Amino acid sequence: QGIGPRAGMDVSVHTNSGISFVGSAGGSLLVGDLDSKFDNDFYGILAAQNSSLAFKNDQQHHVVPEFDARVGIDYAFAYSHRTAVNVQVGYQAVDYFDVVGMDLADTLTPNSINNTSNFGYYGPYLRGVLTFI
Repeated sequence: QGIGPRAGMDVSVHTNSGISFVGSAGGSLLVGDLDSKFDNDFYGILAAQNSSLAFKNDQQHHVVPEFDARVGIDYAFAYSHRTAVNVQVGYQAVDYFDVVGMDLADTLTPNSINNTSNFGYYGPYLRGVLTFI
């Protein structure tokens, strides 16, 4: 979990038929604390013999850069002069850089291994907006 500044821009090119071509791009820096743990209960040969394995990483301060972009087509339908519905369909990409992952080796020796990786999701999106003026 984290909080941080965000900047971006939205662009739309309108046509006379209620259809618009839209795009957006933005980025943010998420600053927060990372607190992770590993907990596993396993049983030995005898049901009465119970062992537990648990490790907890110390809290770390971490900065995660994020970038997102979206392109699509928007259709605006006006119900009246005060109410409108917009439906948008398109493609989006969101990337988080240097997101910390945790594996078993890091649980045995907390915070000793730098195992950062990127996380992203890409694909089509559908968005609807109801506007009252």
